[in-house]
Amino acid sequence: MLKLDKYILLGFIVSLSLSILGIVGIYIIIDIFAKISDYNTDNIKSLFNNLAAYYFYKMPLIITQLFPMILLASVMFLLIRISKYNELSAIICAGISVYRALASVFAVTVVLVISFFLIEEFFAPGLTERANKVELKLTGNTLSKKVMAQFDEDNFMYAEKIDVLKNELDEITIGFCDNNHNRTRTIYAPAGKWVKLTSSWLLYGKAGANVTVITNKLSPRGIIMPQKEEFPELSVHISLDPKQLVKITTKNTFATTSQIMSLMKKYPDMRNKPIYTQLQLQLHSRFASIFTVFILLCIGIYYVLQKEMKSFFVGVGLCLMVSIIFFIFQIFFNYFANKYKFYPALAAWLPTIIFGIIAVYMIRKVRT
Repeated sequence: MLKLDKYILLGFIVSLSLSILGIVGIYIIIDIFAKISDYNTDNIKSLFNNLAAYYFYKMPLIITQLFPMILLASVMFLLIRISKYNELSAIICAGISVYRALASVFAVTVVLVISFFLIEEFFAPGLTERANKVELKLTGNTLSKKVMAQFDEDNFMYAEKIDVLKNELDEITIGFCDNNHNRTRTIYAPAGKWVKLTSSWLLYGKAGANVTVITNKLSPRGIIMPQKEEFPELSVHISLDPKQLVKITTKNTFATTSQIMSLMKKYPDMRNKPIYTQLQLQLHSRFASIFTVFILLCIGIYYVLQKEMKSFFVGVGLCLMVSIIFFIFQIFFNYFANKYKFYPALAAWLPTIIFGIIAVYMIRKVRT
């Protein structure tokens, strides 16, 4: 059995390496062509150097995101190869279960899943921060994304969009708290611009909407009374410049599980904001993805064994089909959660639950 484990393990490592090269390579090519119009192409040598640095920092994260598809392809290629030369039939005829024959594959998969989970937990923020710095060079210092950052302990600043080049924000929410962690003032502004001279944000209205300030004041009876004021523009002194906002947001986006839970507890009034939904999706998807790896693995085993597949290209096609259908489900439920306030936890787990039921049904029909 030890020789069989070594043989299967060696074949799996070869298949895994080829799958990583192929799938990640295709992803990078598509990503480059999708973003090439945003890149500064004046200096070709600089462009290639920055692209190489950008994808070097992004590589662990790309592999982590695509790992279910990579693993599915690896196992299917391995089983197709040993099935093509009737080695799989010989293993079964010798009284060895397919699952026992693939024990080394499952063991390596567990180690890889744990490794990628740790990468996502502890190394993702630093890697993404470096990748963002390189991306700013590629795009000529323009970067647009949602941002949320904490400052002075319990205060926070949120914006739907930030333009680092113009130092501008859109759809801004700023919350201030007292020493007892109670919200004292909330500012809503349609837009804002960073003023470097005064190290402050100049908030202003647009499209007929003004800057709104809601101040929570305590009445003599101890009741909190919100007072609303509107201004055409308002200067707010906050030490966070646009680059710091992007940096902190990156850390929040790829925060550890405990940090995500802490952010969600600190900002309960942000529940209706898209970034709060994204935090919930990120938290639950992180754990759901662990099960996704093994579910797609079981589906791949079913197709190879039940259909007696021996064609490499048919295997590639089925691998892509299963992976694409799964990711379509993920995208659909994530969109539903963001657009229609569908339960983020359920949206993150539903694709895994649906495919899990299918995998259990399939694997029970496999002849092992």
